[in-house]
Amino acid sequence: MKNLLTTIFLFLTVASININAQYYLEMRNISSEYDPNTDTYRLDYGNIKGDPFLNEDWEIGKVIFNDKSQSQNINLRFNSYSNQLFFKEGDKVLLINLNEIQGFVFNKKEEIYKVGVTSSKYKFDGKQAFRLIYNGDVKLYEHLSVDHKSSKHPMTGELNEKFDRDEAYYIQTEDGELVKTRIRKKNLINDLGIHKKELEKFTKDTKNKVKSEEDAVKLLEFYDTLK
Repeated sequence: MKNLLTTIFLFLTVASININAQYYLEMRNISSEYDPNTDTYRLDYGNIKGDPFLNEDWEIGKVIFNDKSQSQNINLRFNSYSNQLFFKEGDKVLLINLNEIQGFVFNKKEEIYKVGVTSSKYKFDGKQAFRLIYNGDVKLYEHLSVDHKSSKHPMTGELNEKFDRDEAYYIQTEDGELVKTRIRKKNLINDLGIHKKELEKFTKDTKNKVKSEEDAVKLLEFYDTLK
């Protein structure tokens, strides 16, 4: 937890700048509907059941740009289906170019989300948002994936559509490789790959059963000392 709070502090103490036009996407061919008459996006998927957004409603936060400067406090929402970060400016809903940012922070929850994480194995192209749980030599992320599924009623032919949500944890090793894992002692120790005896002894000595994110952070902090 101390490691994460330190990261948040470093993010939030850099110079603040306003978001401007250079960070908007130029292309409008996206999933969320864009209205050229009002120059705004409509975050509405009609009759599709479920919610593709990371957060249920707008939340105050900051965007961290590639030069480590940050935006002012703004209302943010992230669409985990289309991998789009929206912000609200007055009555307009606008889109931030993910190529220009490192991530974003939700102030109230003190949550950091990173973009730019890639993996050919898991088909991550750098547009996805990963919640940063531990930021050491190795990193621990949580990722929300959202899929769109549709089916037709066999009798009426009525189309049923829904968003399916799935949350998964990933370790990022020192060489940048992502490894899917679970918040369980056996899974984390096996997925880290090395120092298994030391990690097993640590969990036994500290009575750490690794059943929560906080437990996982303690294990990873110890892992990072084994150099």
